[in-house]
Amino acid sequence: MTQSEEQLASLNLLREALNYLERLPAHPMTYAMALKIRNHLNNPQTLALERRHHEVEAAEKFSRHGHSANFGFTNEGIPTLTASLLDGVLALKSPAAAQIPDEELEGFSRQLTALLAQGVKVRLAPVQLKSHPADTK
Repeated sequence: MTQSEEQLASLNLLREALNYLERLPAHPMTYAMALKIRNHLNNPQTLALERRHHEVEAAEKFSRHGHSANFGFTNEGIPTLTASLLDGVLALKSPAAAQIPDEELEGFSRQLTALLAQGVKVRLAPVQLKSHPADTK
């Protein structure tokens, strides 16, 4: 368990304790402790730590799953550029380049290079893969 996961587990334990204390009969000591825990849980630093942990976890989960996208198509419907992300590795391919005759490849390469020089934004979509053991947490 990483330090971040341990901190998150501690925050969850504090939430459970707060929930328990709030169900007890009213008493000044119980109220004071519940207030102290609630203030800690609502502290901006605590909230930022928790948010950051969830962002990192989501990013790790995203990169573990396969994601892919196509960008641009030839007249024959072949993708000009494909991008896929799997286990944190981004792969770029040009299926169209493999289909183009050698005499047309130079012009296509210039077009593809110009496209990449401008910058390409591609929204990756999930690919159905076998589930990763860490996703069952």
